[in-house]
Amino acid sequence: MVYVLSRFFQIYRFQSLGLILIFLFENIIEGLGITLIIPVFEKLFSEGTKTNILTKFIDSFFLTIGFESSTFNILFLIVCLFSIKAFLMLWGRRIIARTSSRFLQDFQTKSLNGMLEAEYAFYFKERIGDLTNALTQEVHRASVSFVFALQWISVCLSFILYLAFAFSISGMMTIGASLVAALCLSPLKLVTKRVEEYGVKTTLLNERLQNEVLEIFHGIKFIKGGAYEDLVKKRFFKTAETYRSNWENVYFFSNSIHVYSQPIIVLVLCSLLFVSKNLGLPIAEIIVFLVVFQRLLPTLTNLINIKNNLNATLPGFSKIDSILEKTLSFKEKDEGSLSGNLKGGIEIKNVSFSYDKNKTVLKNIDLKIKEGETIALLGPSGSGKTTLIDLILKFYRLQRGQILVGGVDLNDIKLESWRTHISYVPQDPILFHGTVSENIAWGNSTFSQGEIEKAATLSHAHEFIKSLNKGYETIVGDKGINLSGGQKQRIVLARALIKKPKILILDEATSSLDHESESFIKNSISKLKRNKDMTIIMVAHRLTTVKEADKIHVLKDGLILETGTWEELSTSDKSYISAHLTS
Repeated sequence: MVYVLSRFFQIYRFQSLGLILIFLFENIIEGLGITLIIPVFEKLFSEGTKTNILTKFIDSFFLTIGFESSTFNILFLIVCLFSIKAFLMLWGRRIIARTSSRFLQDFQTKSLNGMLEAEYAFYFKERIGDLTNALTQEVHRASVSFVFALQWISVCLSFILYLAFAFSISGMMTIGASLVAALCLSPLKLVTKRVEEYGVKTTLLNERLQNEVLEIFHGIKFIKGGAYEDLVKKRFFKTAETYRSNWENVYFFSNSIHVYSQPIIVLVLCSLLFVSKNLGLPIAEIIVFLVVFQRLLPTLTNLINIKNNLNATLPGFSKIDSILEKTLSFKEKDEGSLSGNLKGGIEIKNVSFSYDKNKTVLKNIDLKIKEGETIALLGPSGSGKTTLIDLILKFYRLQRGQILVGGVDLNDIKLESWRTHISYVPQDPILFHGTVSENIAWGNSTFSQGEIEKAATLSHAHEFIKSLNKGYETIVGDKGINLSGGQKQRIVLARALIKKPKILILDEATSSLDHESESFIKNSISKLKRNKDMTIIMVAHRLTTVKEADKIHVLKDGLILETGTWEELSTSDKSYISAHLTS
């Protein structure tokens, strides 16, 4: 609780302090308004000798401002006090609403920024479903916990002030009633503990549900093709039932406090009425004391109830806080200050890299790529081709060696500046739900239709796009489900080309394509080769893909086995290419 409140105060210091002051004044005004009933009753019924401290204070107050302390004037003061309290309550609730909505937006923004600015390695350690759940569900629960924390402060102040007012009327009765109430309400600690446990479990079940939903839709083709629908349903419904049962318990225990406390409140109040009359207290003080204590006991149970709700939602805040810390620890380090200059090409010098201490993926790689050259990285799976590309893209920091771009160390080049010069086409084409035009121009709304069609023509996509039902305005569907694999890859290539990049990286871009689609991509590469302003790096394990390259580098087990043109390597008896051509 203390940690959460301190974190909230750090984030919204001024708003939190302002709200505490508003809550404080709210409760002081309400307490004064209630205790003003004592002098009203004394004046109405002429009871007692007016020895009550508050009555004397009110008489002095009205005398000072030049008014008579009549019943009407006191009642008018009570109405004014409660009107002021109502205004403060409305003002406070407006601030809470504004601050909690800003909290939600800020934490969503911070979380997404942190995730996008994290190193590529971050996504190998976190499940995508967990991150999705954090951005959608847990961030909302975090904002709700913020509201509950503010409410807890407000009610806590109310409890303290009501207790103080009760003491001012009768200290002995207040102590006695408080001991009885504390004894009766002590079992509620067990309820609070259960709610906290169920709150943590809710976060874990939310994550599991998100992951299962994502897995279902990612593998929908496999699921339907293998008739696994019933199995998937059973798995999902089992998790959903566990979540439902857990949420049922959260709701029940969180909202059972008031039901449990009502007979206790009635018992304490009746006991107070009986004892106070036997003690001979004035009827005005008895009534006001009962009113104050009648507000005090629900305030105490409300404190427990709010804490239960806070415990139920607090894991959401903890989850978001944890992810923010992780993203900070994985934040991409950009120490560069220079803009990328590709004059002179790329030189890789004595580069070694490993993901863990047990296995080195790249070993002393030396490689030169001239400006405007088309090179291919060839080799079996696991040979280190993609890892080398990831190092060029600065997905990972170099552990040993150096990469020079135009004679400048890659670490000295601004990360964003470097990547804006690059277009990357992965093995699995990434398309977004939208039109063909939107997918080609994705990330830049300034491209004209002419530029979009020119890029599509370069990637051999224009003809098939024109044959679609609505041409360039055809909706491709989620992940391009309405298109074939070859069509998707050609649209992705068009998206890469419209940027007019200095470097085009094709990472196994044709490995899963049929012969016709691969031929289209190869023809596109052949055309692009003539543009010496663009350096092309192809990653492949298919021999047919690399024929267009000016130079081929064959990798195996993290080493460069050989380098040469297609003609040189295909005619050499000992080369990787000739061995696979004859096998």
